Amino acid sequence: MSTEAALRLLPIQPHEFDSLLAGFEYEHDISEVSNTTAFDTRVDARDLRSCVVCGKKAVGGLHPGVKRAHIIGRTEDVLWDFLKRRGHVPHFAKSVVHEPRNGINLCVAHHDDFDGYRFFIRWIPPAQLFVFINFSQTQDLERFHGKVVILDPKHKHSPFPASFLIQEMRTRGFHPWCTDRPFPRPLSTSYTVDDPGRGGVADLGGDSETEVGFGGSGGMGRLGGSDGAASSSGEPPSTGINQEYLVLGNPFQDPELLESMRREWQQLPNWKSANIEGLTWEGTAEENARRYIDLVGVSSH
Repeated sequence: MSTEAALRLLPIQPHEFDSLLAGFEYEHDISEVSNTTAFDTRVDARDLRSCVVCGKKAVGGLHPGVKRAHIIGRTEDVLWDFLKRRGHVPHFAKSVVHEPRNGINLCVAHHDDFDGYRFFIRWIPPAQLFVFINFSQTQDLERFHGKVVILDPKHKHSPFPASFLIQEMRTRGFHPWCTDRPFPRPLSTSYTVDDPGRGGVADLGGDSETEVGFGGSGGMGRLGGSDGAASSSGEPPSTGINQEYLVLGNPFQDPELLESMRREWQQLPNWKSANIEGLTWEGTAEENARRYIDLVGVSSH
């Protein structure tokens, strides 16, 4: 009998992965699979498997039409650790790959625009909203400029604003000749949400009482009337004599503003949730209670 024929007749012996011969072990870490699944599940649950910009919903099959995007790249561990040390991301946050607060759902088109640094998303603290900025002035994206993307800021897995800020700075670097442009307030959402399961995030558009004017010290931008005083970089459309506009600036050019933003990020529900999830609870009951109070900031009474 030939060697080839003998090999074909060899019985197949079932083995557990951990009992395979040396060199044939299953190398994929099971915890890696679990963490990746948790990332996918939590991002999908938060965004309802819909693009946060245009609302396109994922469909079944090999081409769902909506993808999960990492805000900071999945291989950027060094940057992620740096943000933790700077206090821009919680110390107990998961890895850059597995942290759901570093991910969003985007349709194929907007995923390409996001990775191509054509737009960025900015967190507006006083309004408690995430806003779409078409910094590259791409024509197809102009209808979303200054609109609120559908991300619930009160959700425990809401994206970390610092992740978006890093992506913003890269977008600014890709378009050095583009400048900040005004957009009108009150803010409206980038698309209409009909699904009541979103828990009220359809109402993120604000109203005439929403304070999104950030003039003065510690401000995020400038407001102006319809005469164009809001910015020298672009003339806002004339829609009324009392129309107000918001212009975002580069926070890295204002250290005091950046520091105030960092302090505000640490008060958000997602920050506290990330720290709670990262606790190991290896100490005594008293030690764990003290750690919980220190991280979350609740009273012991």
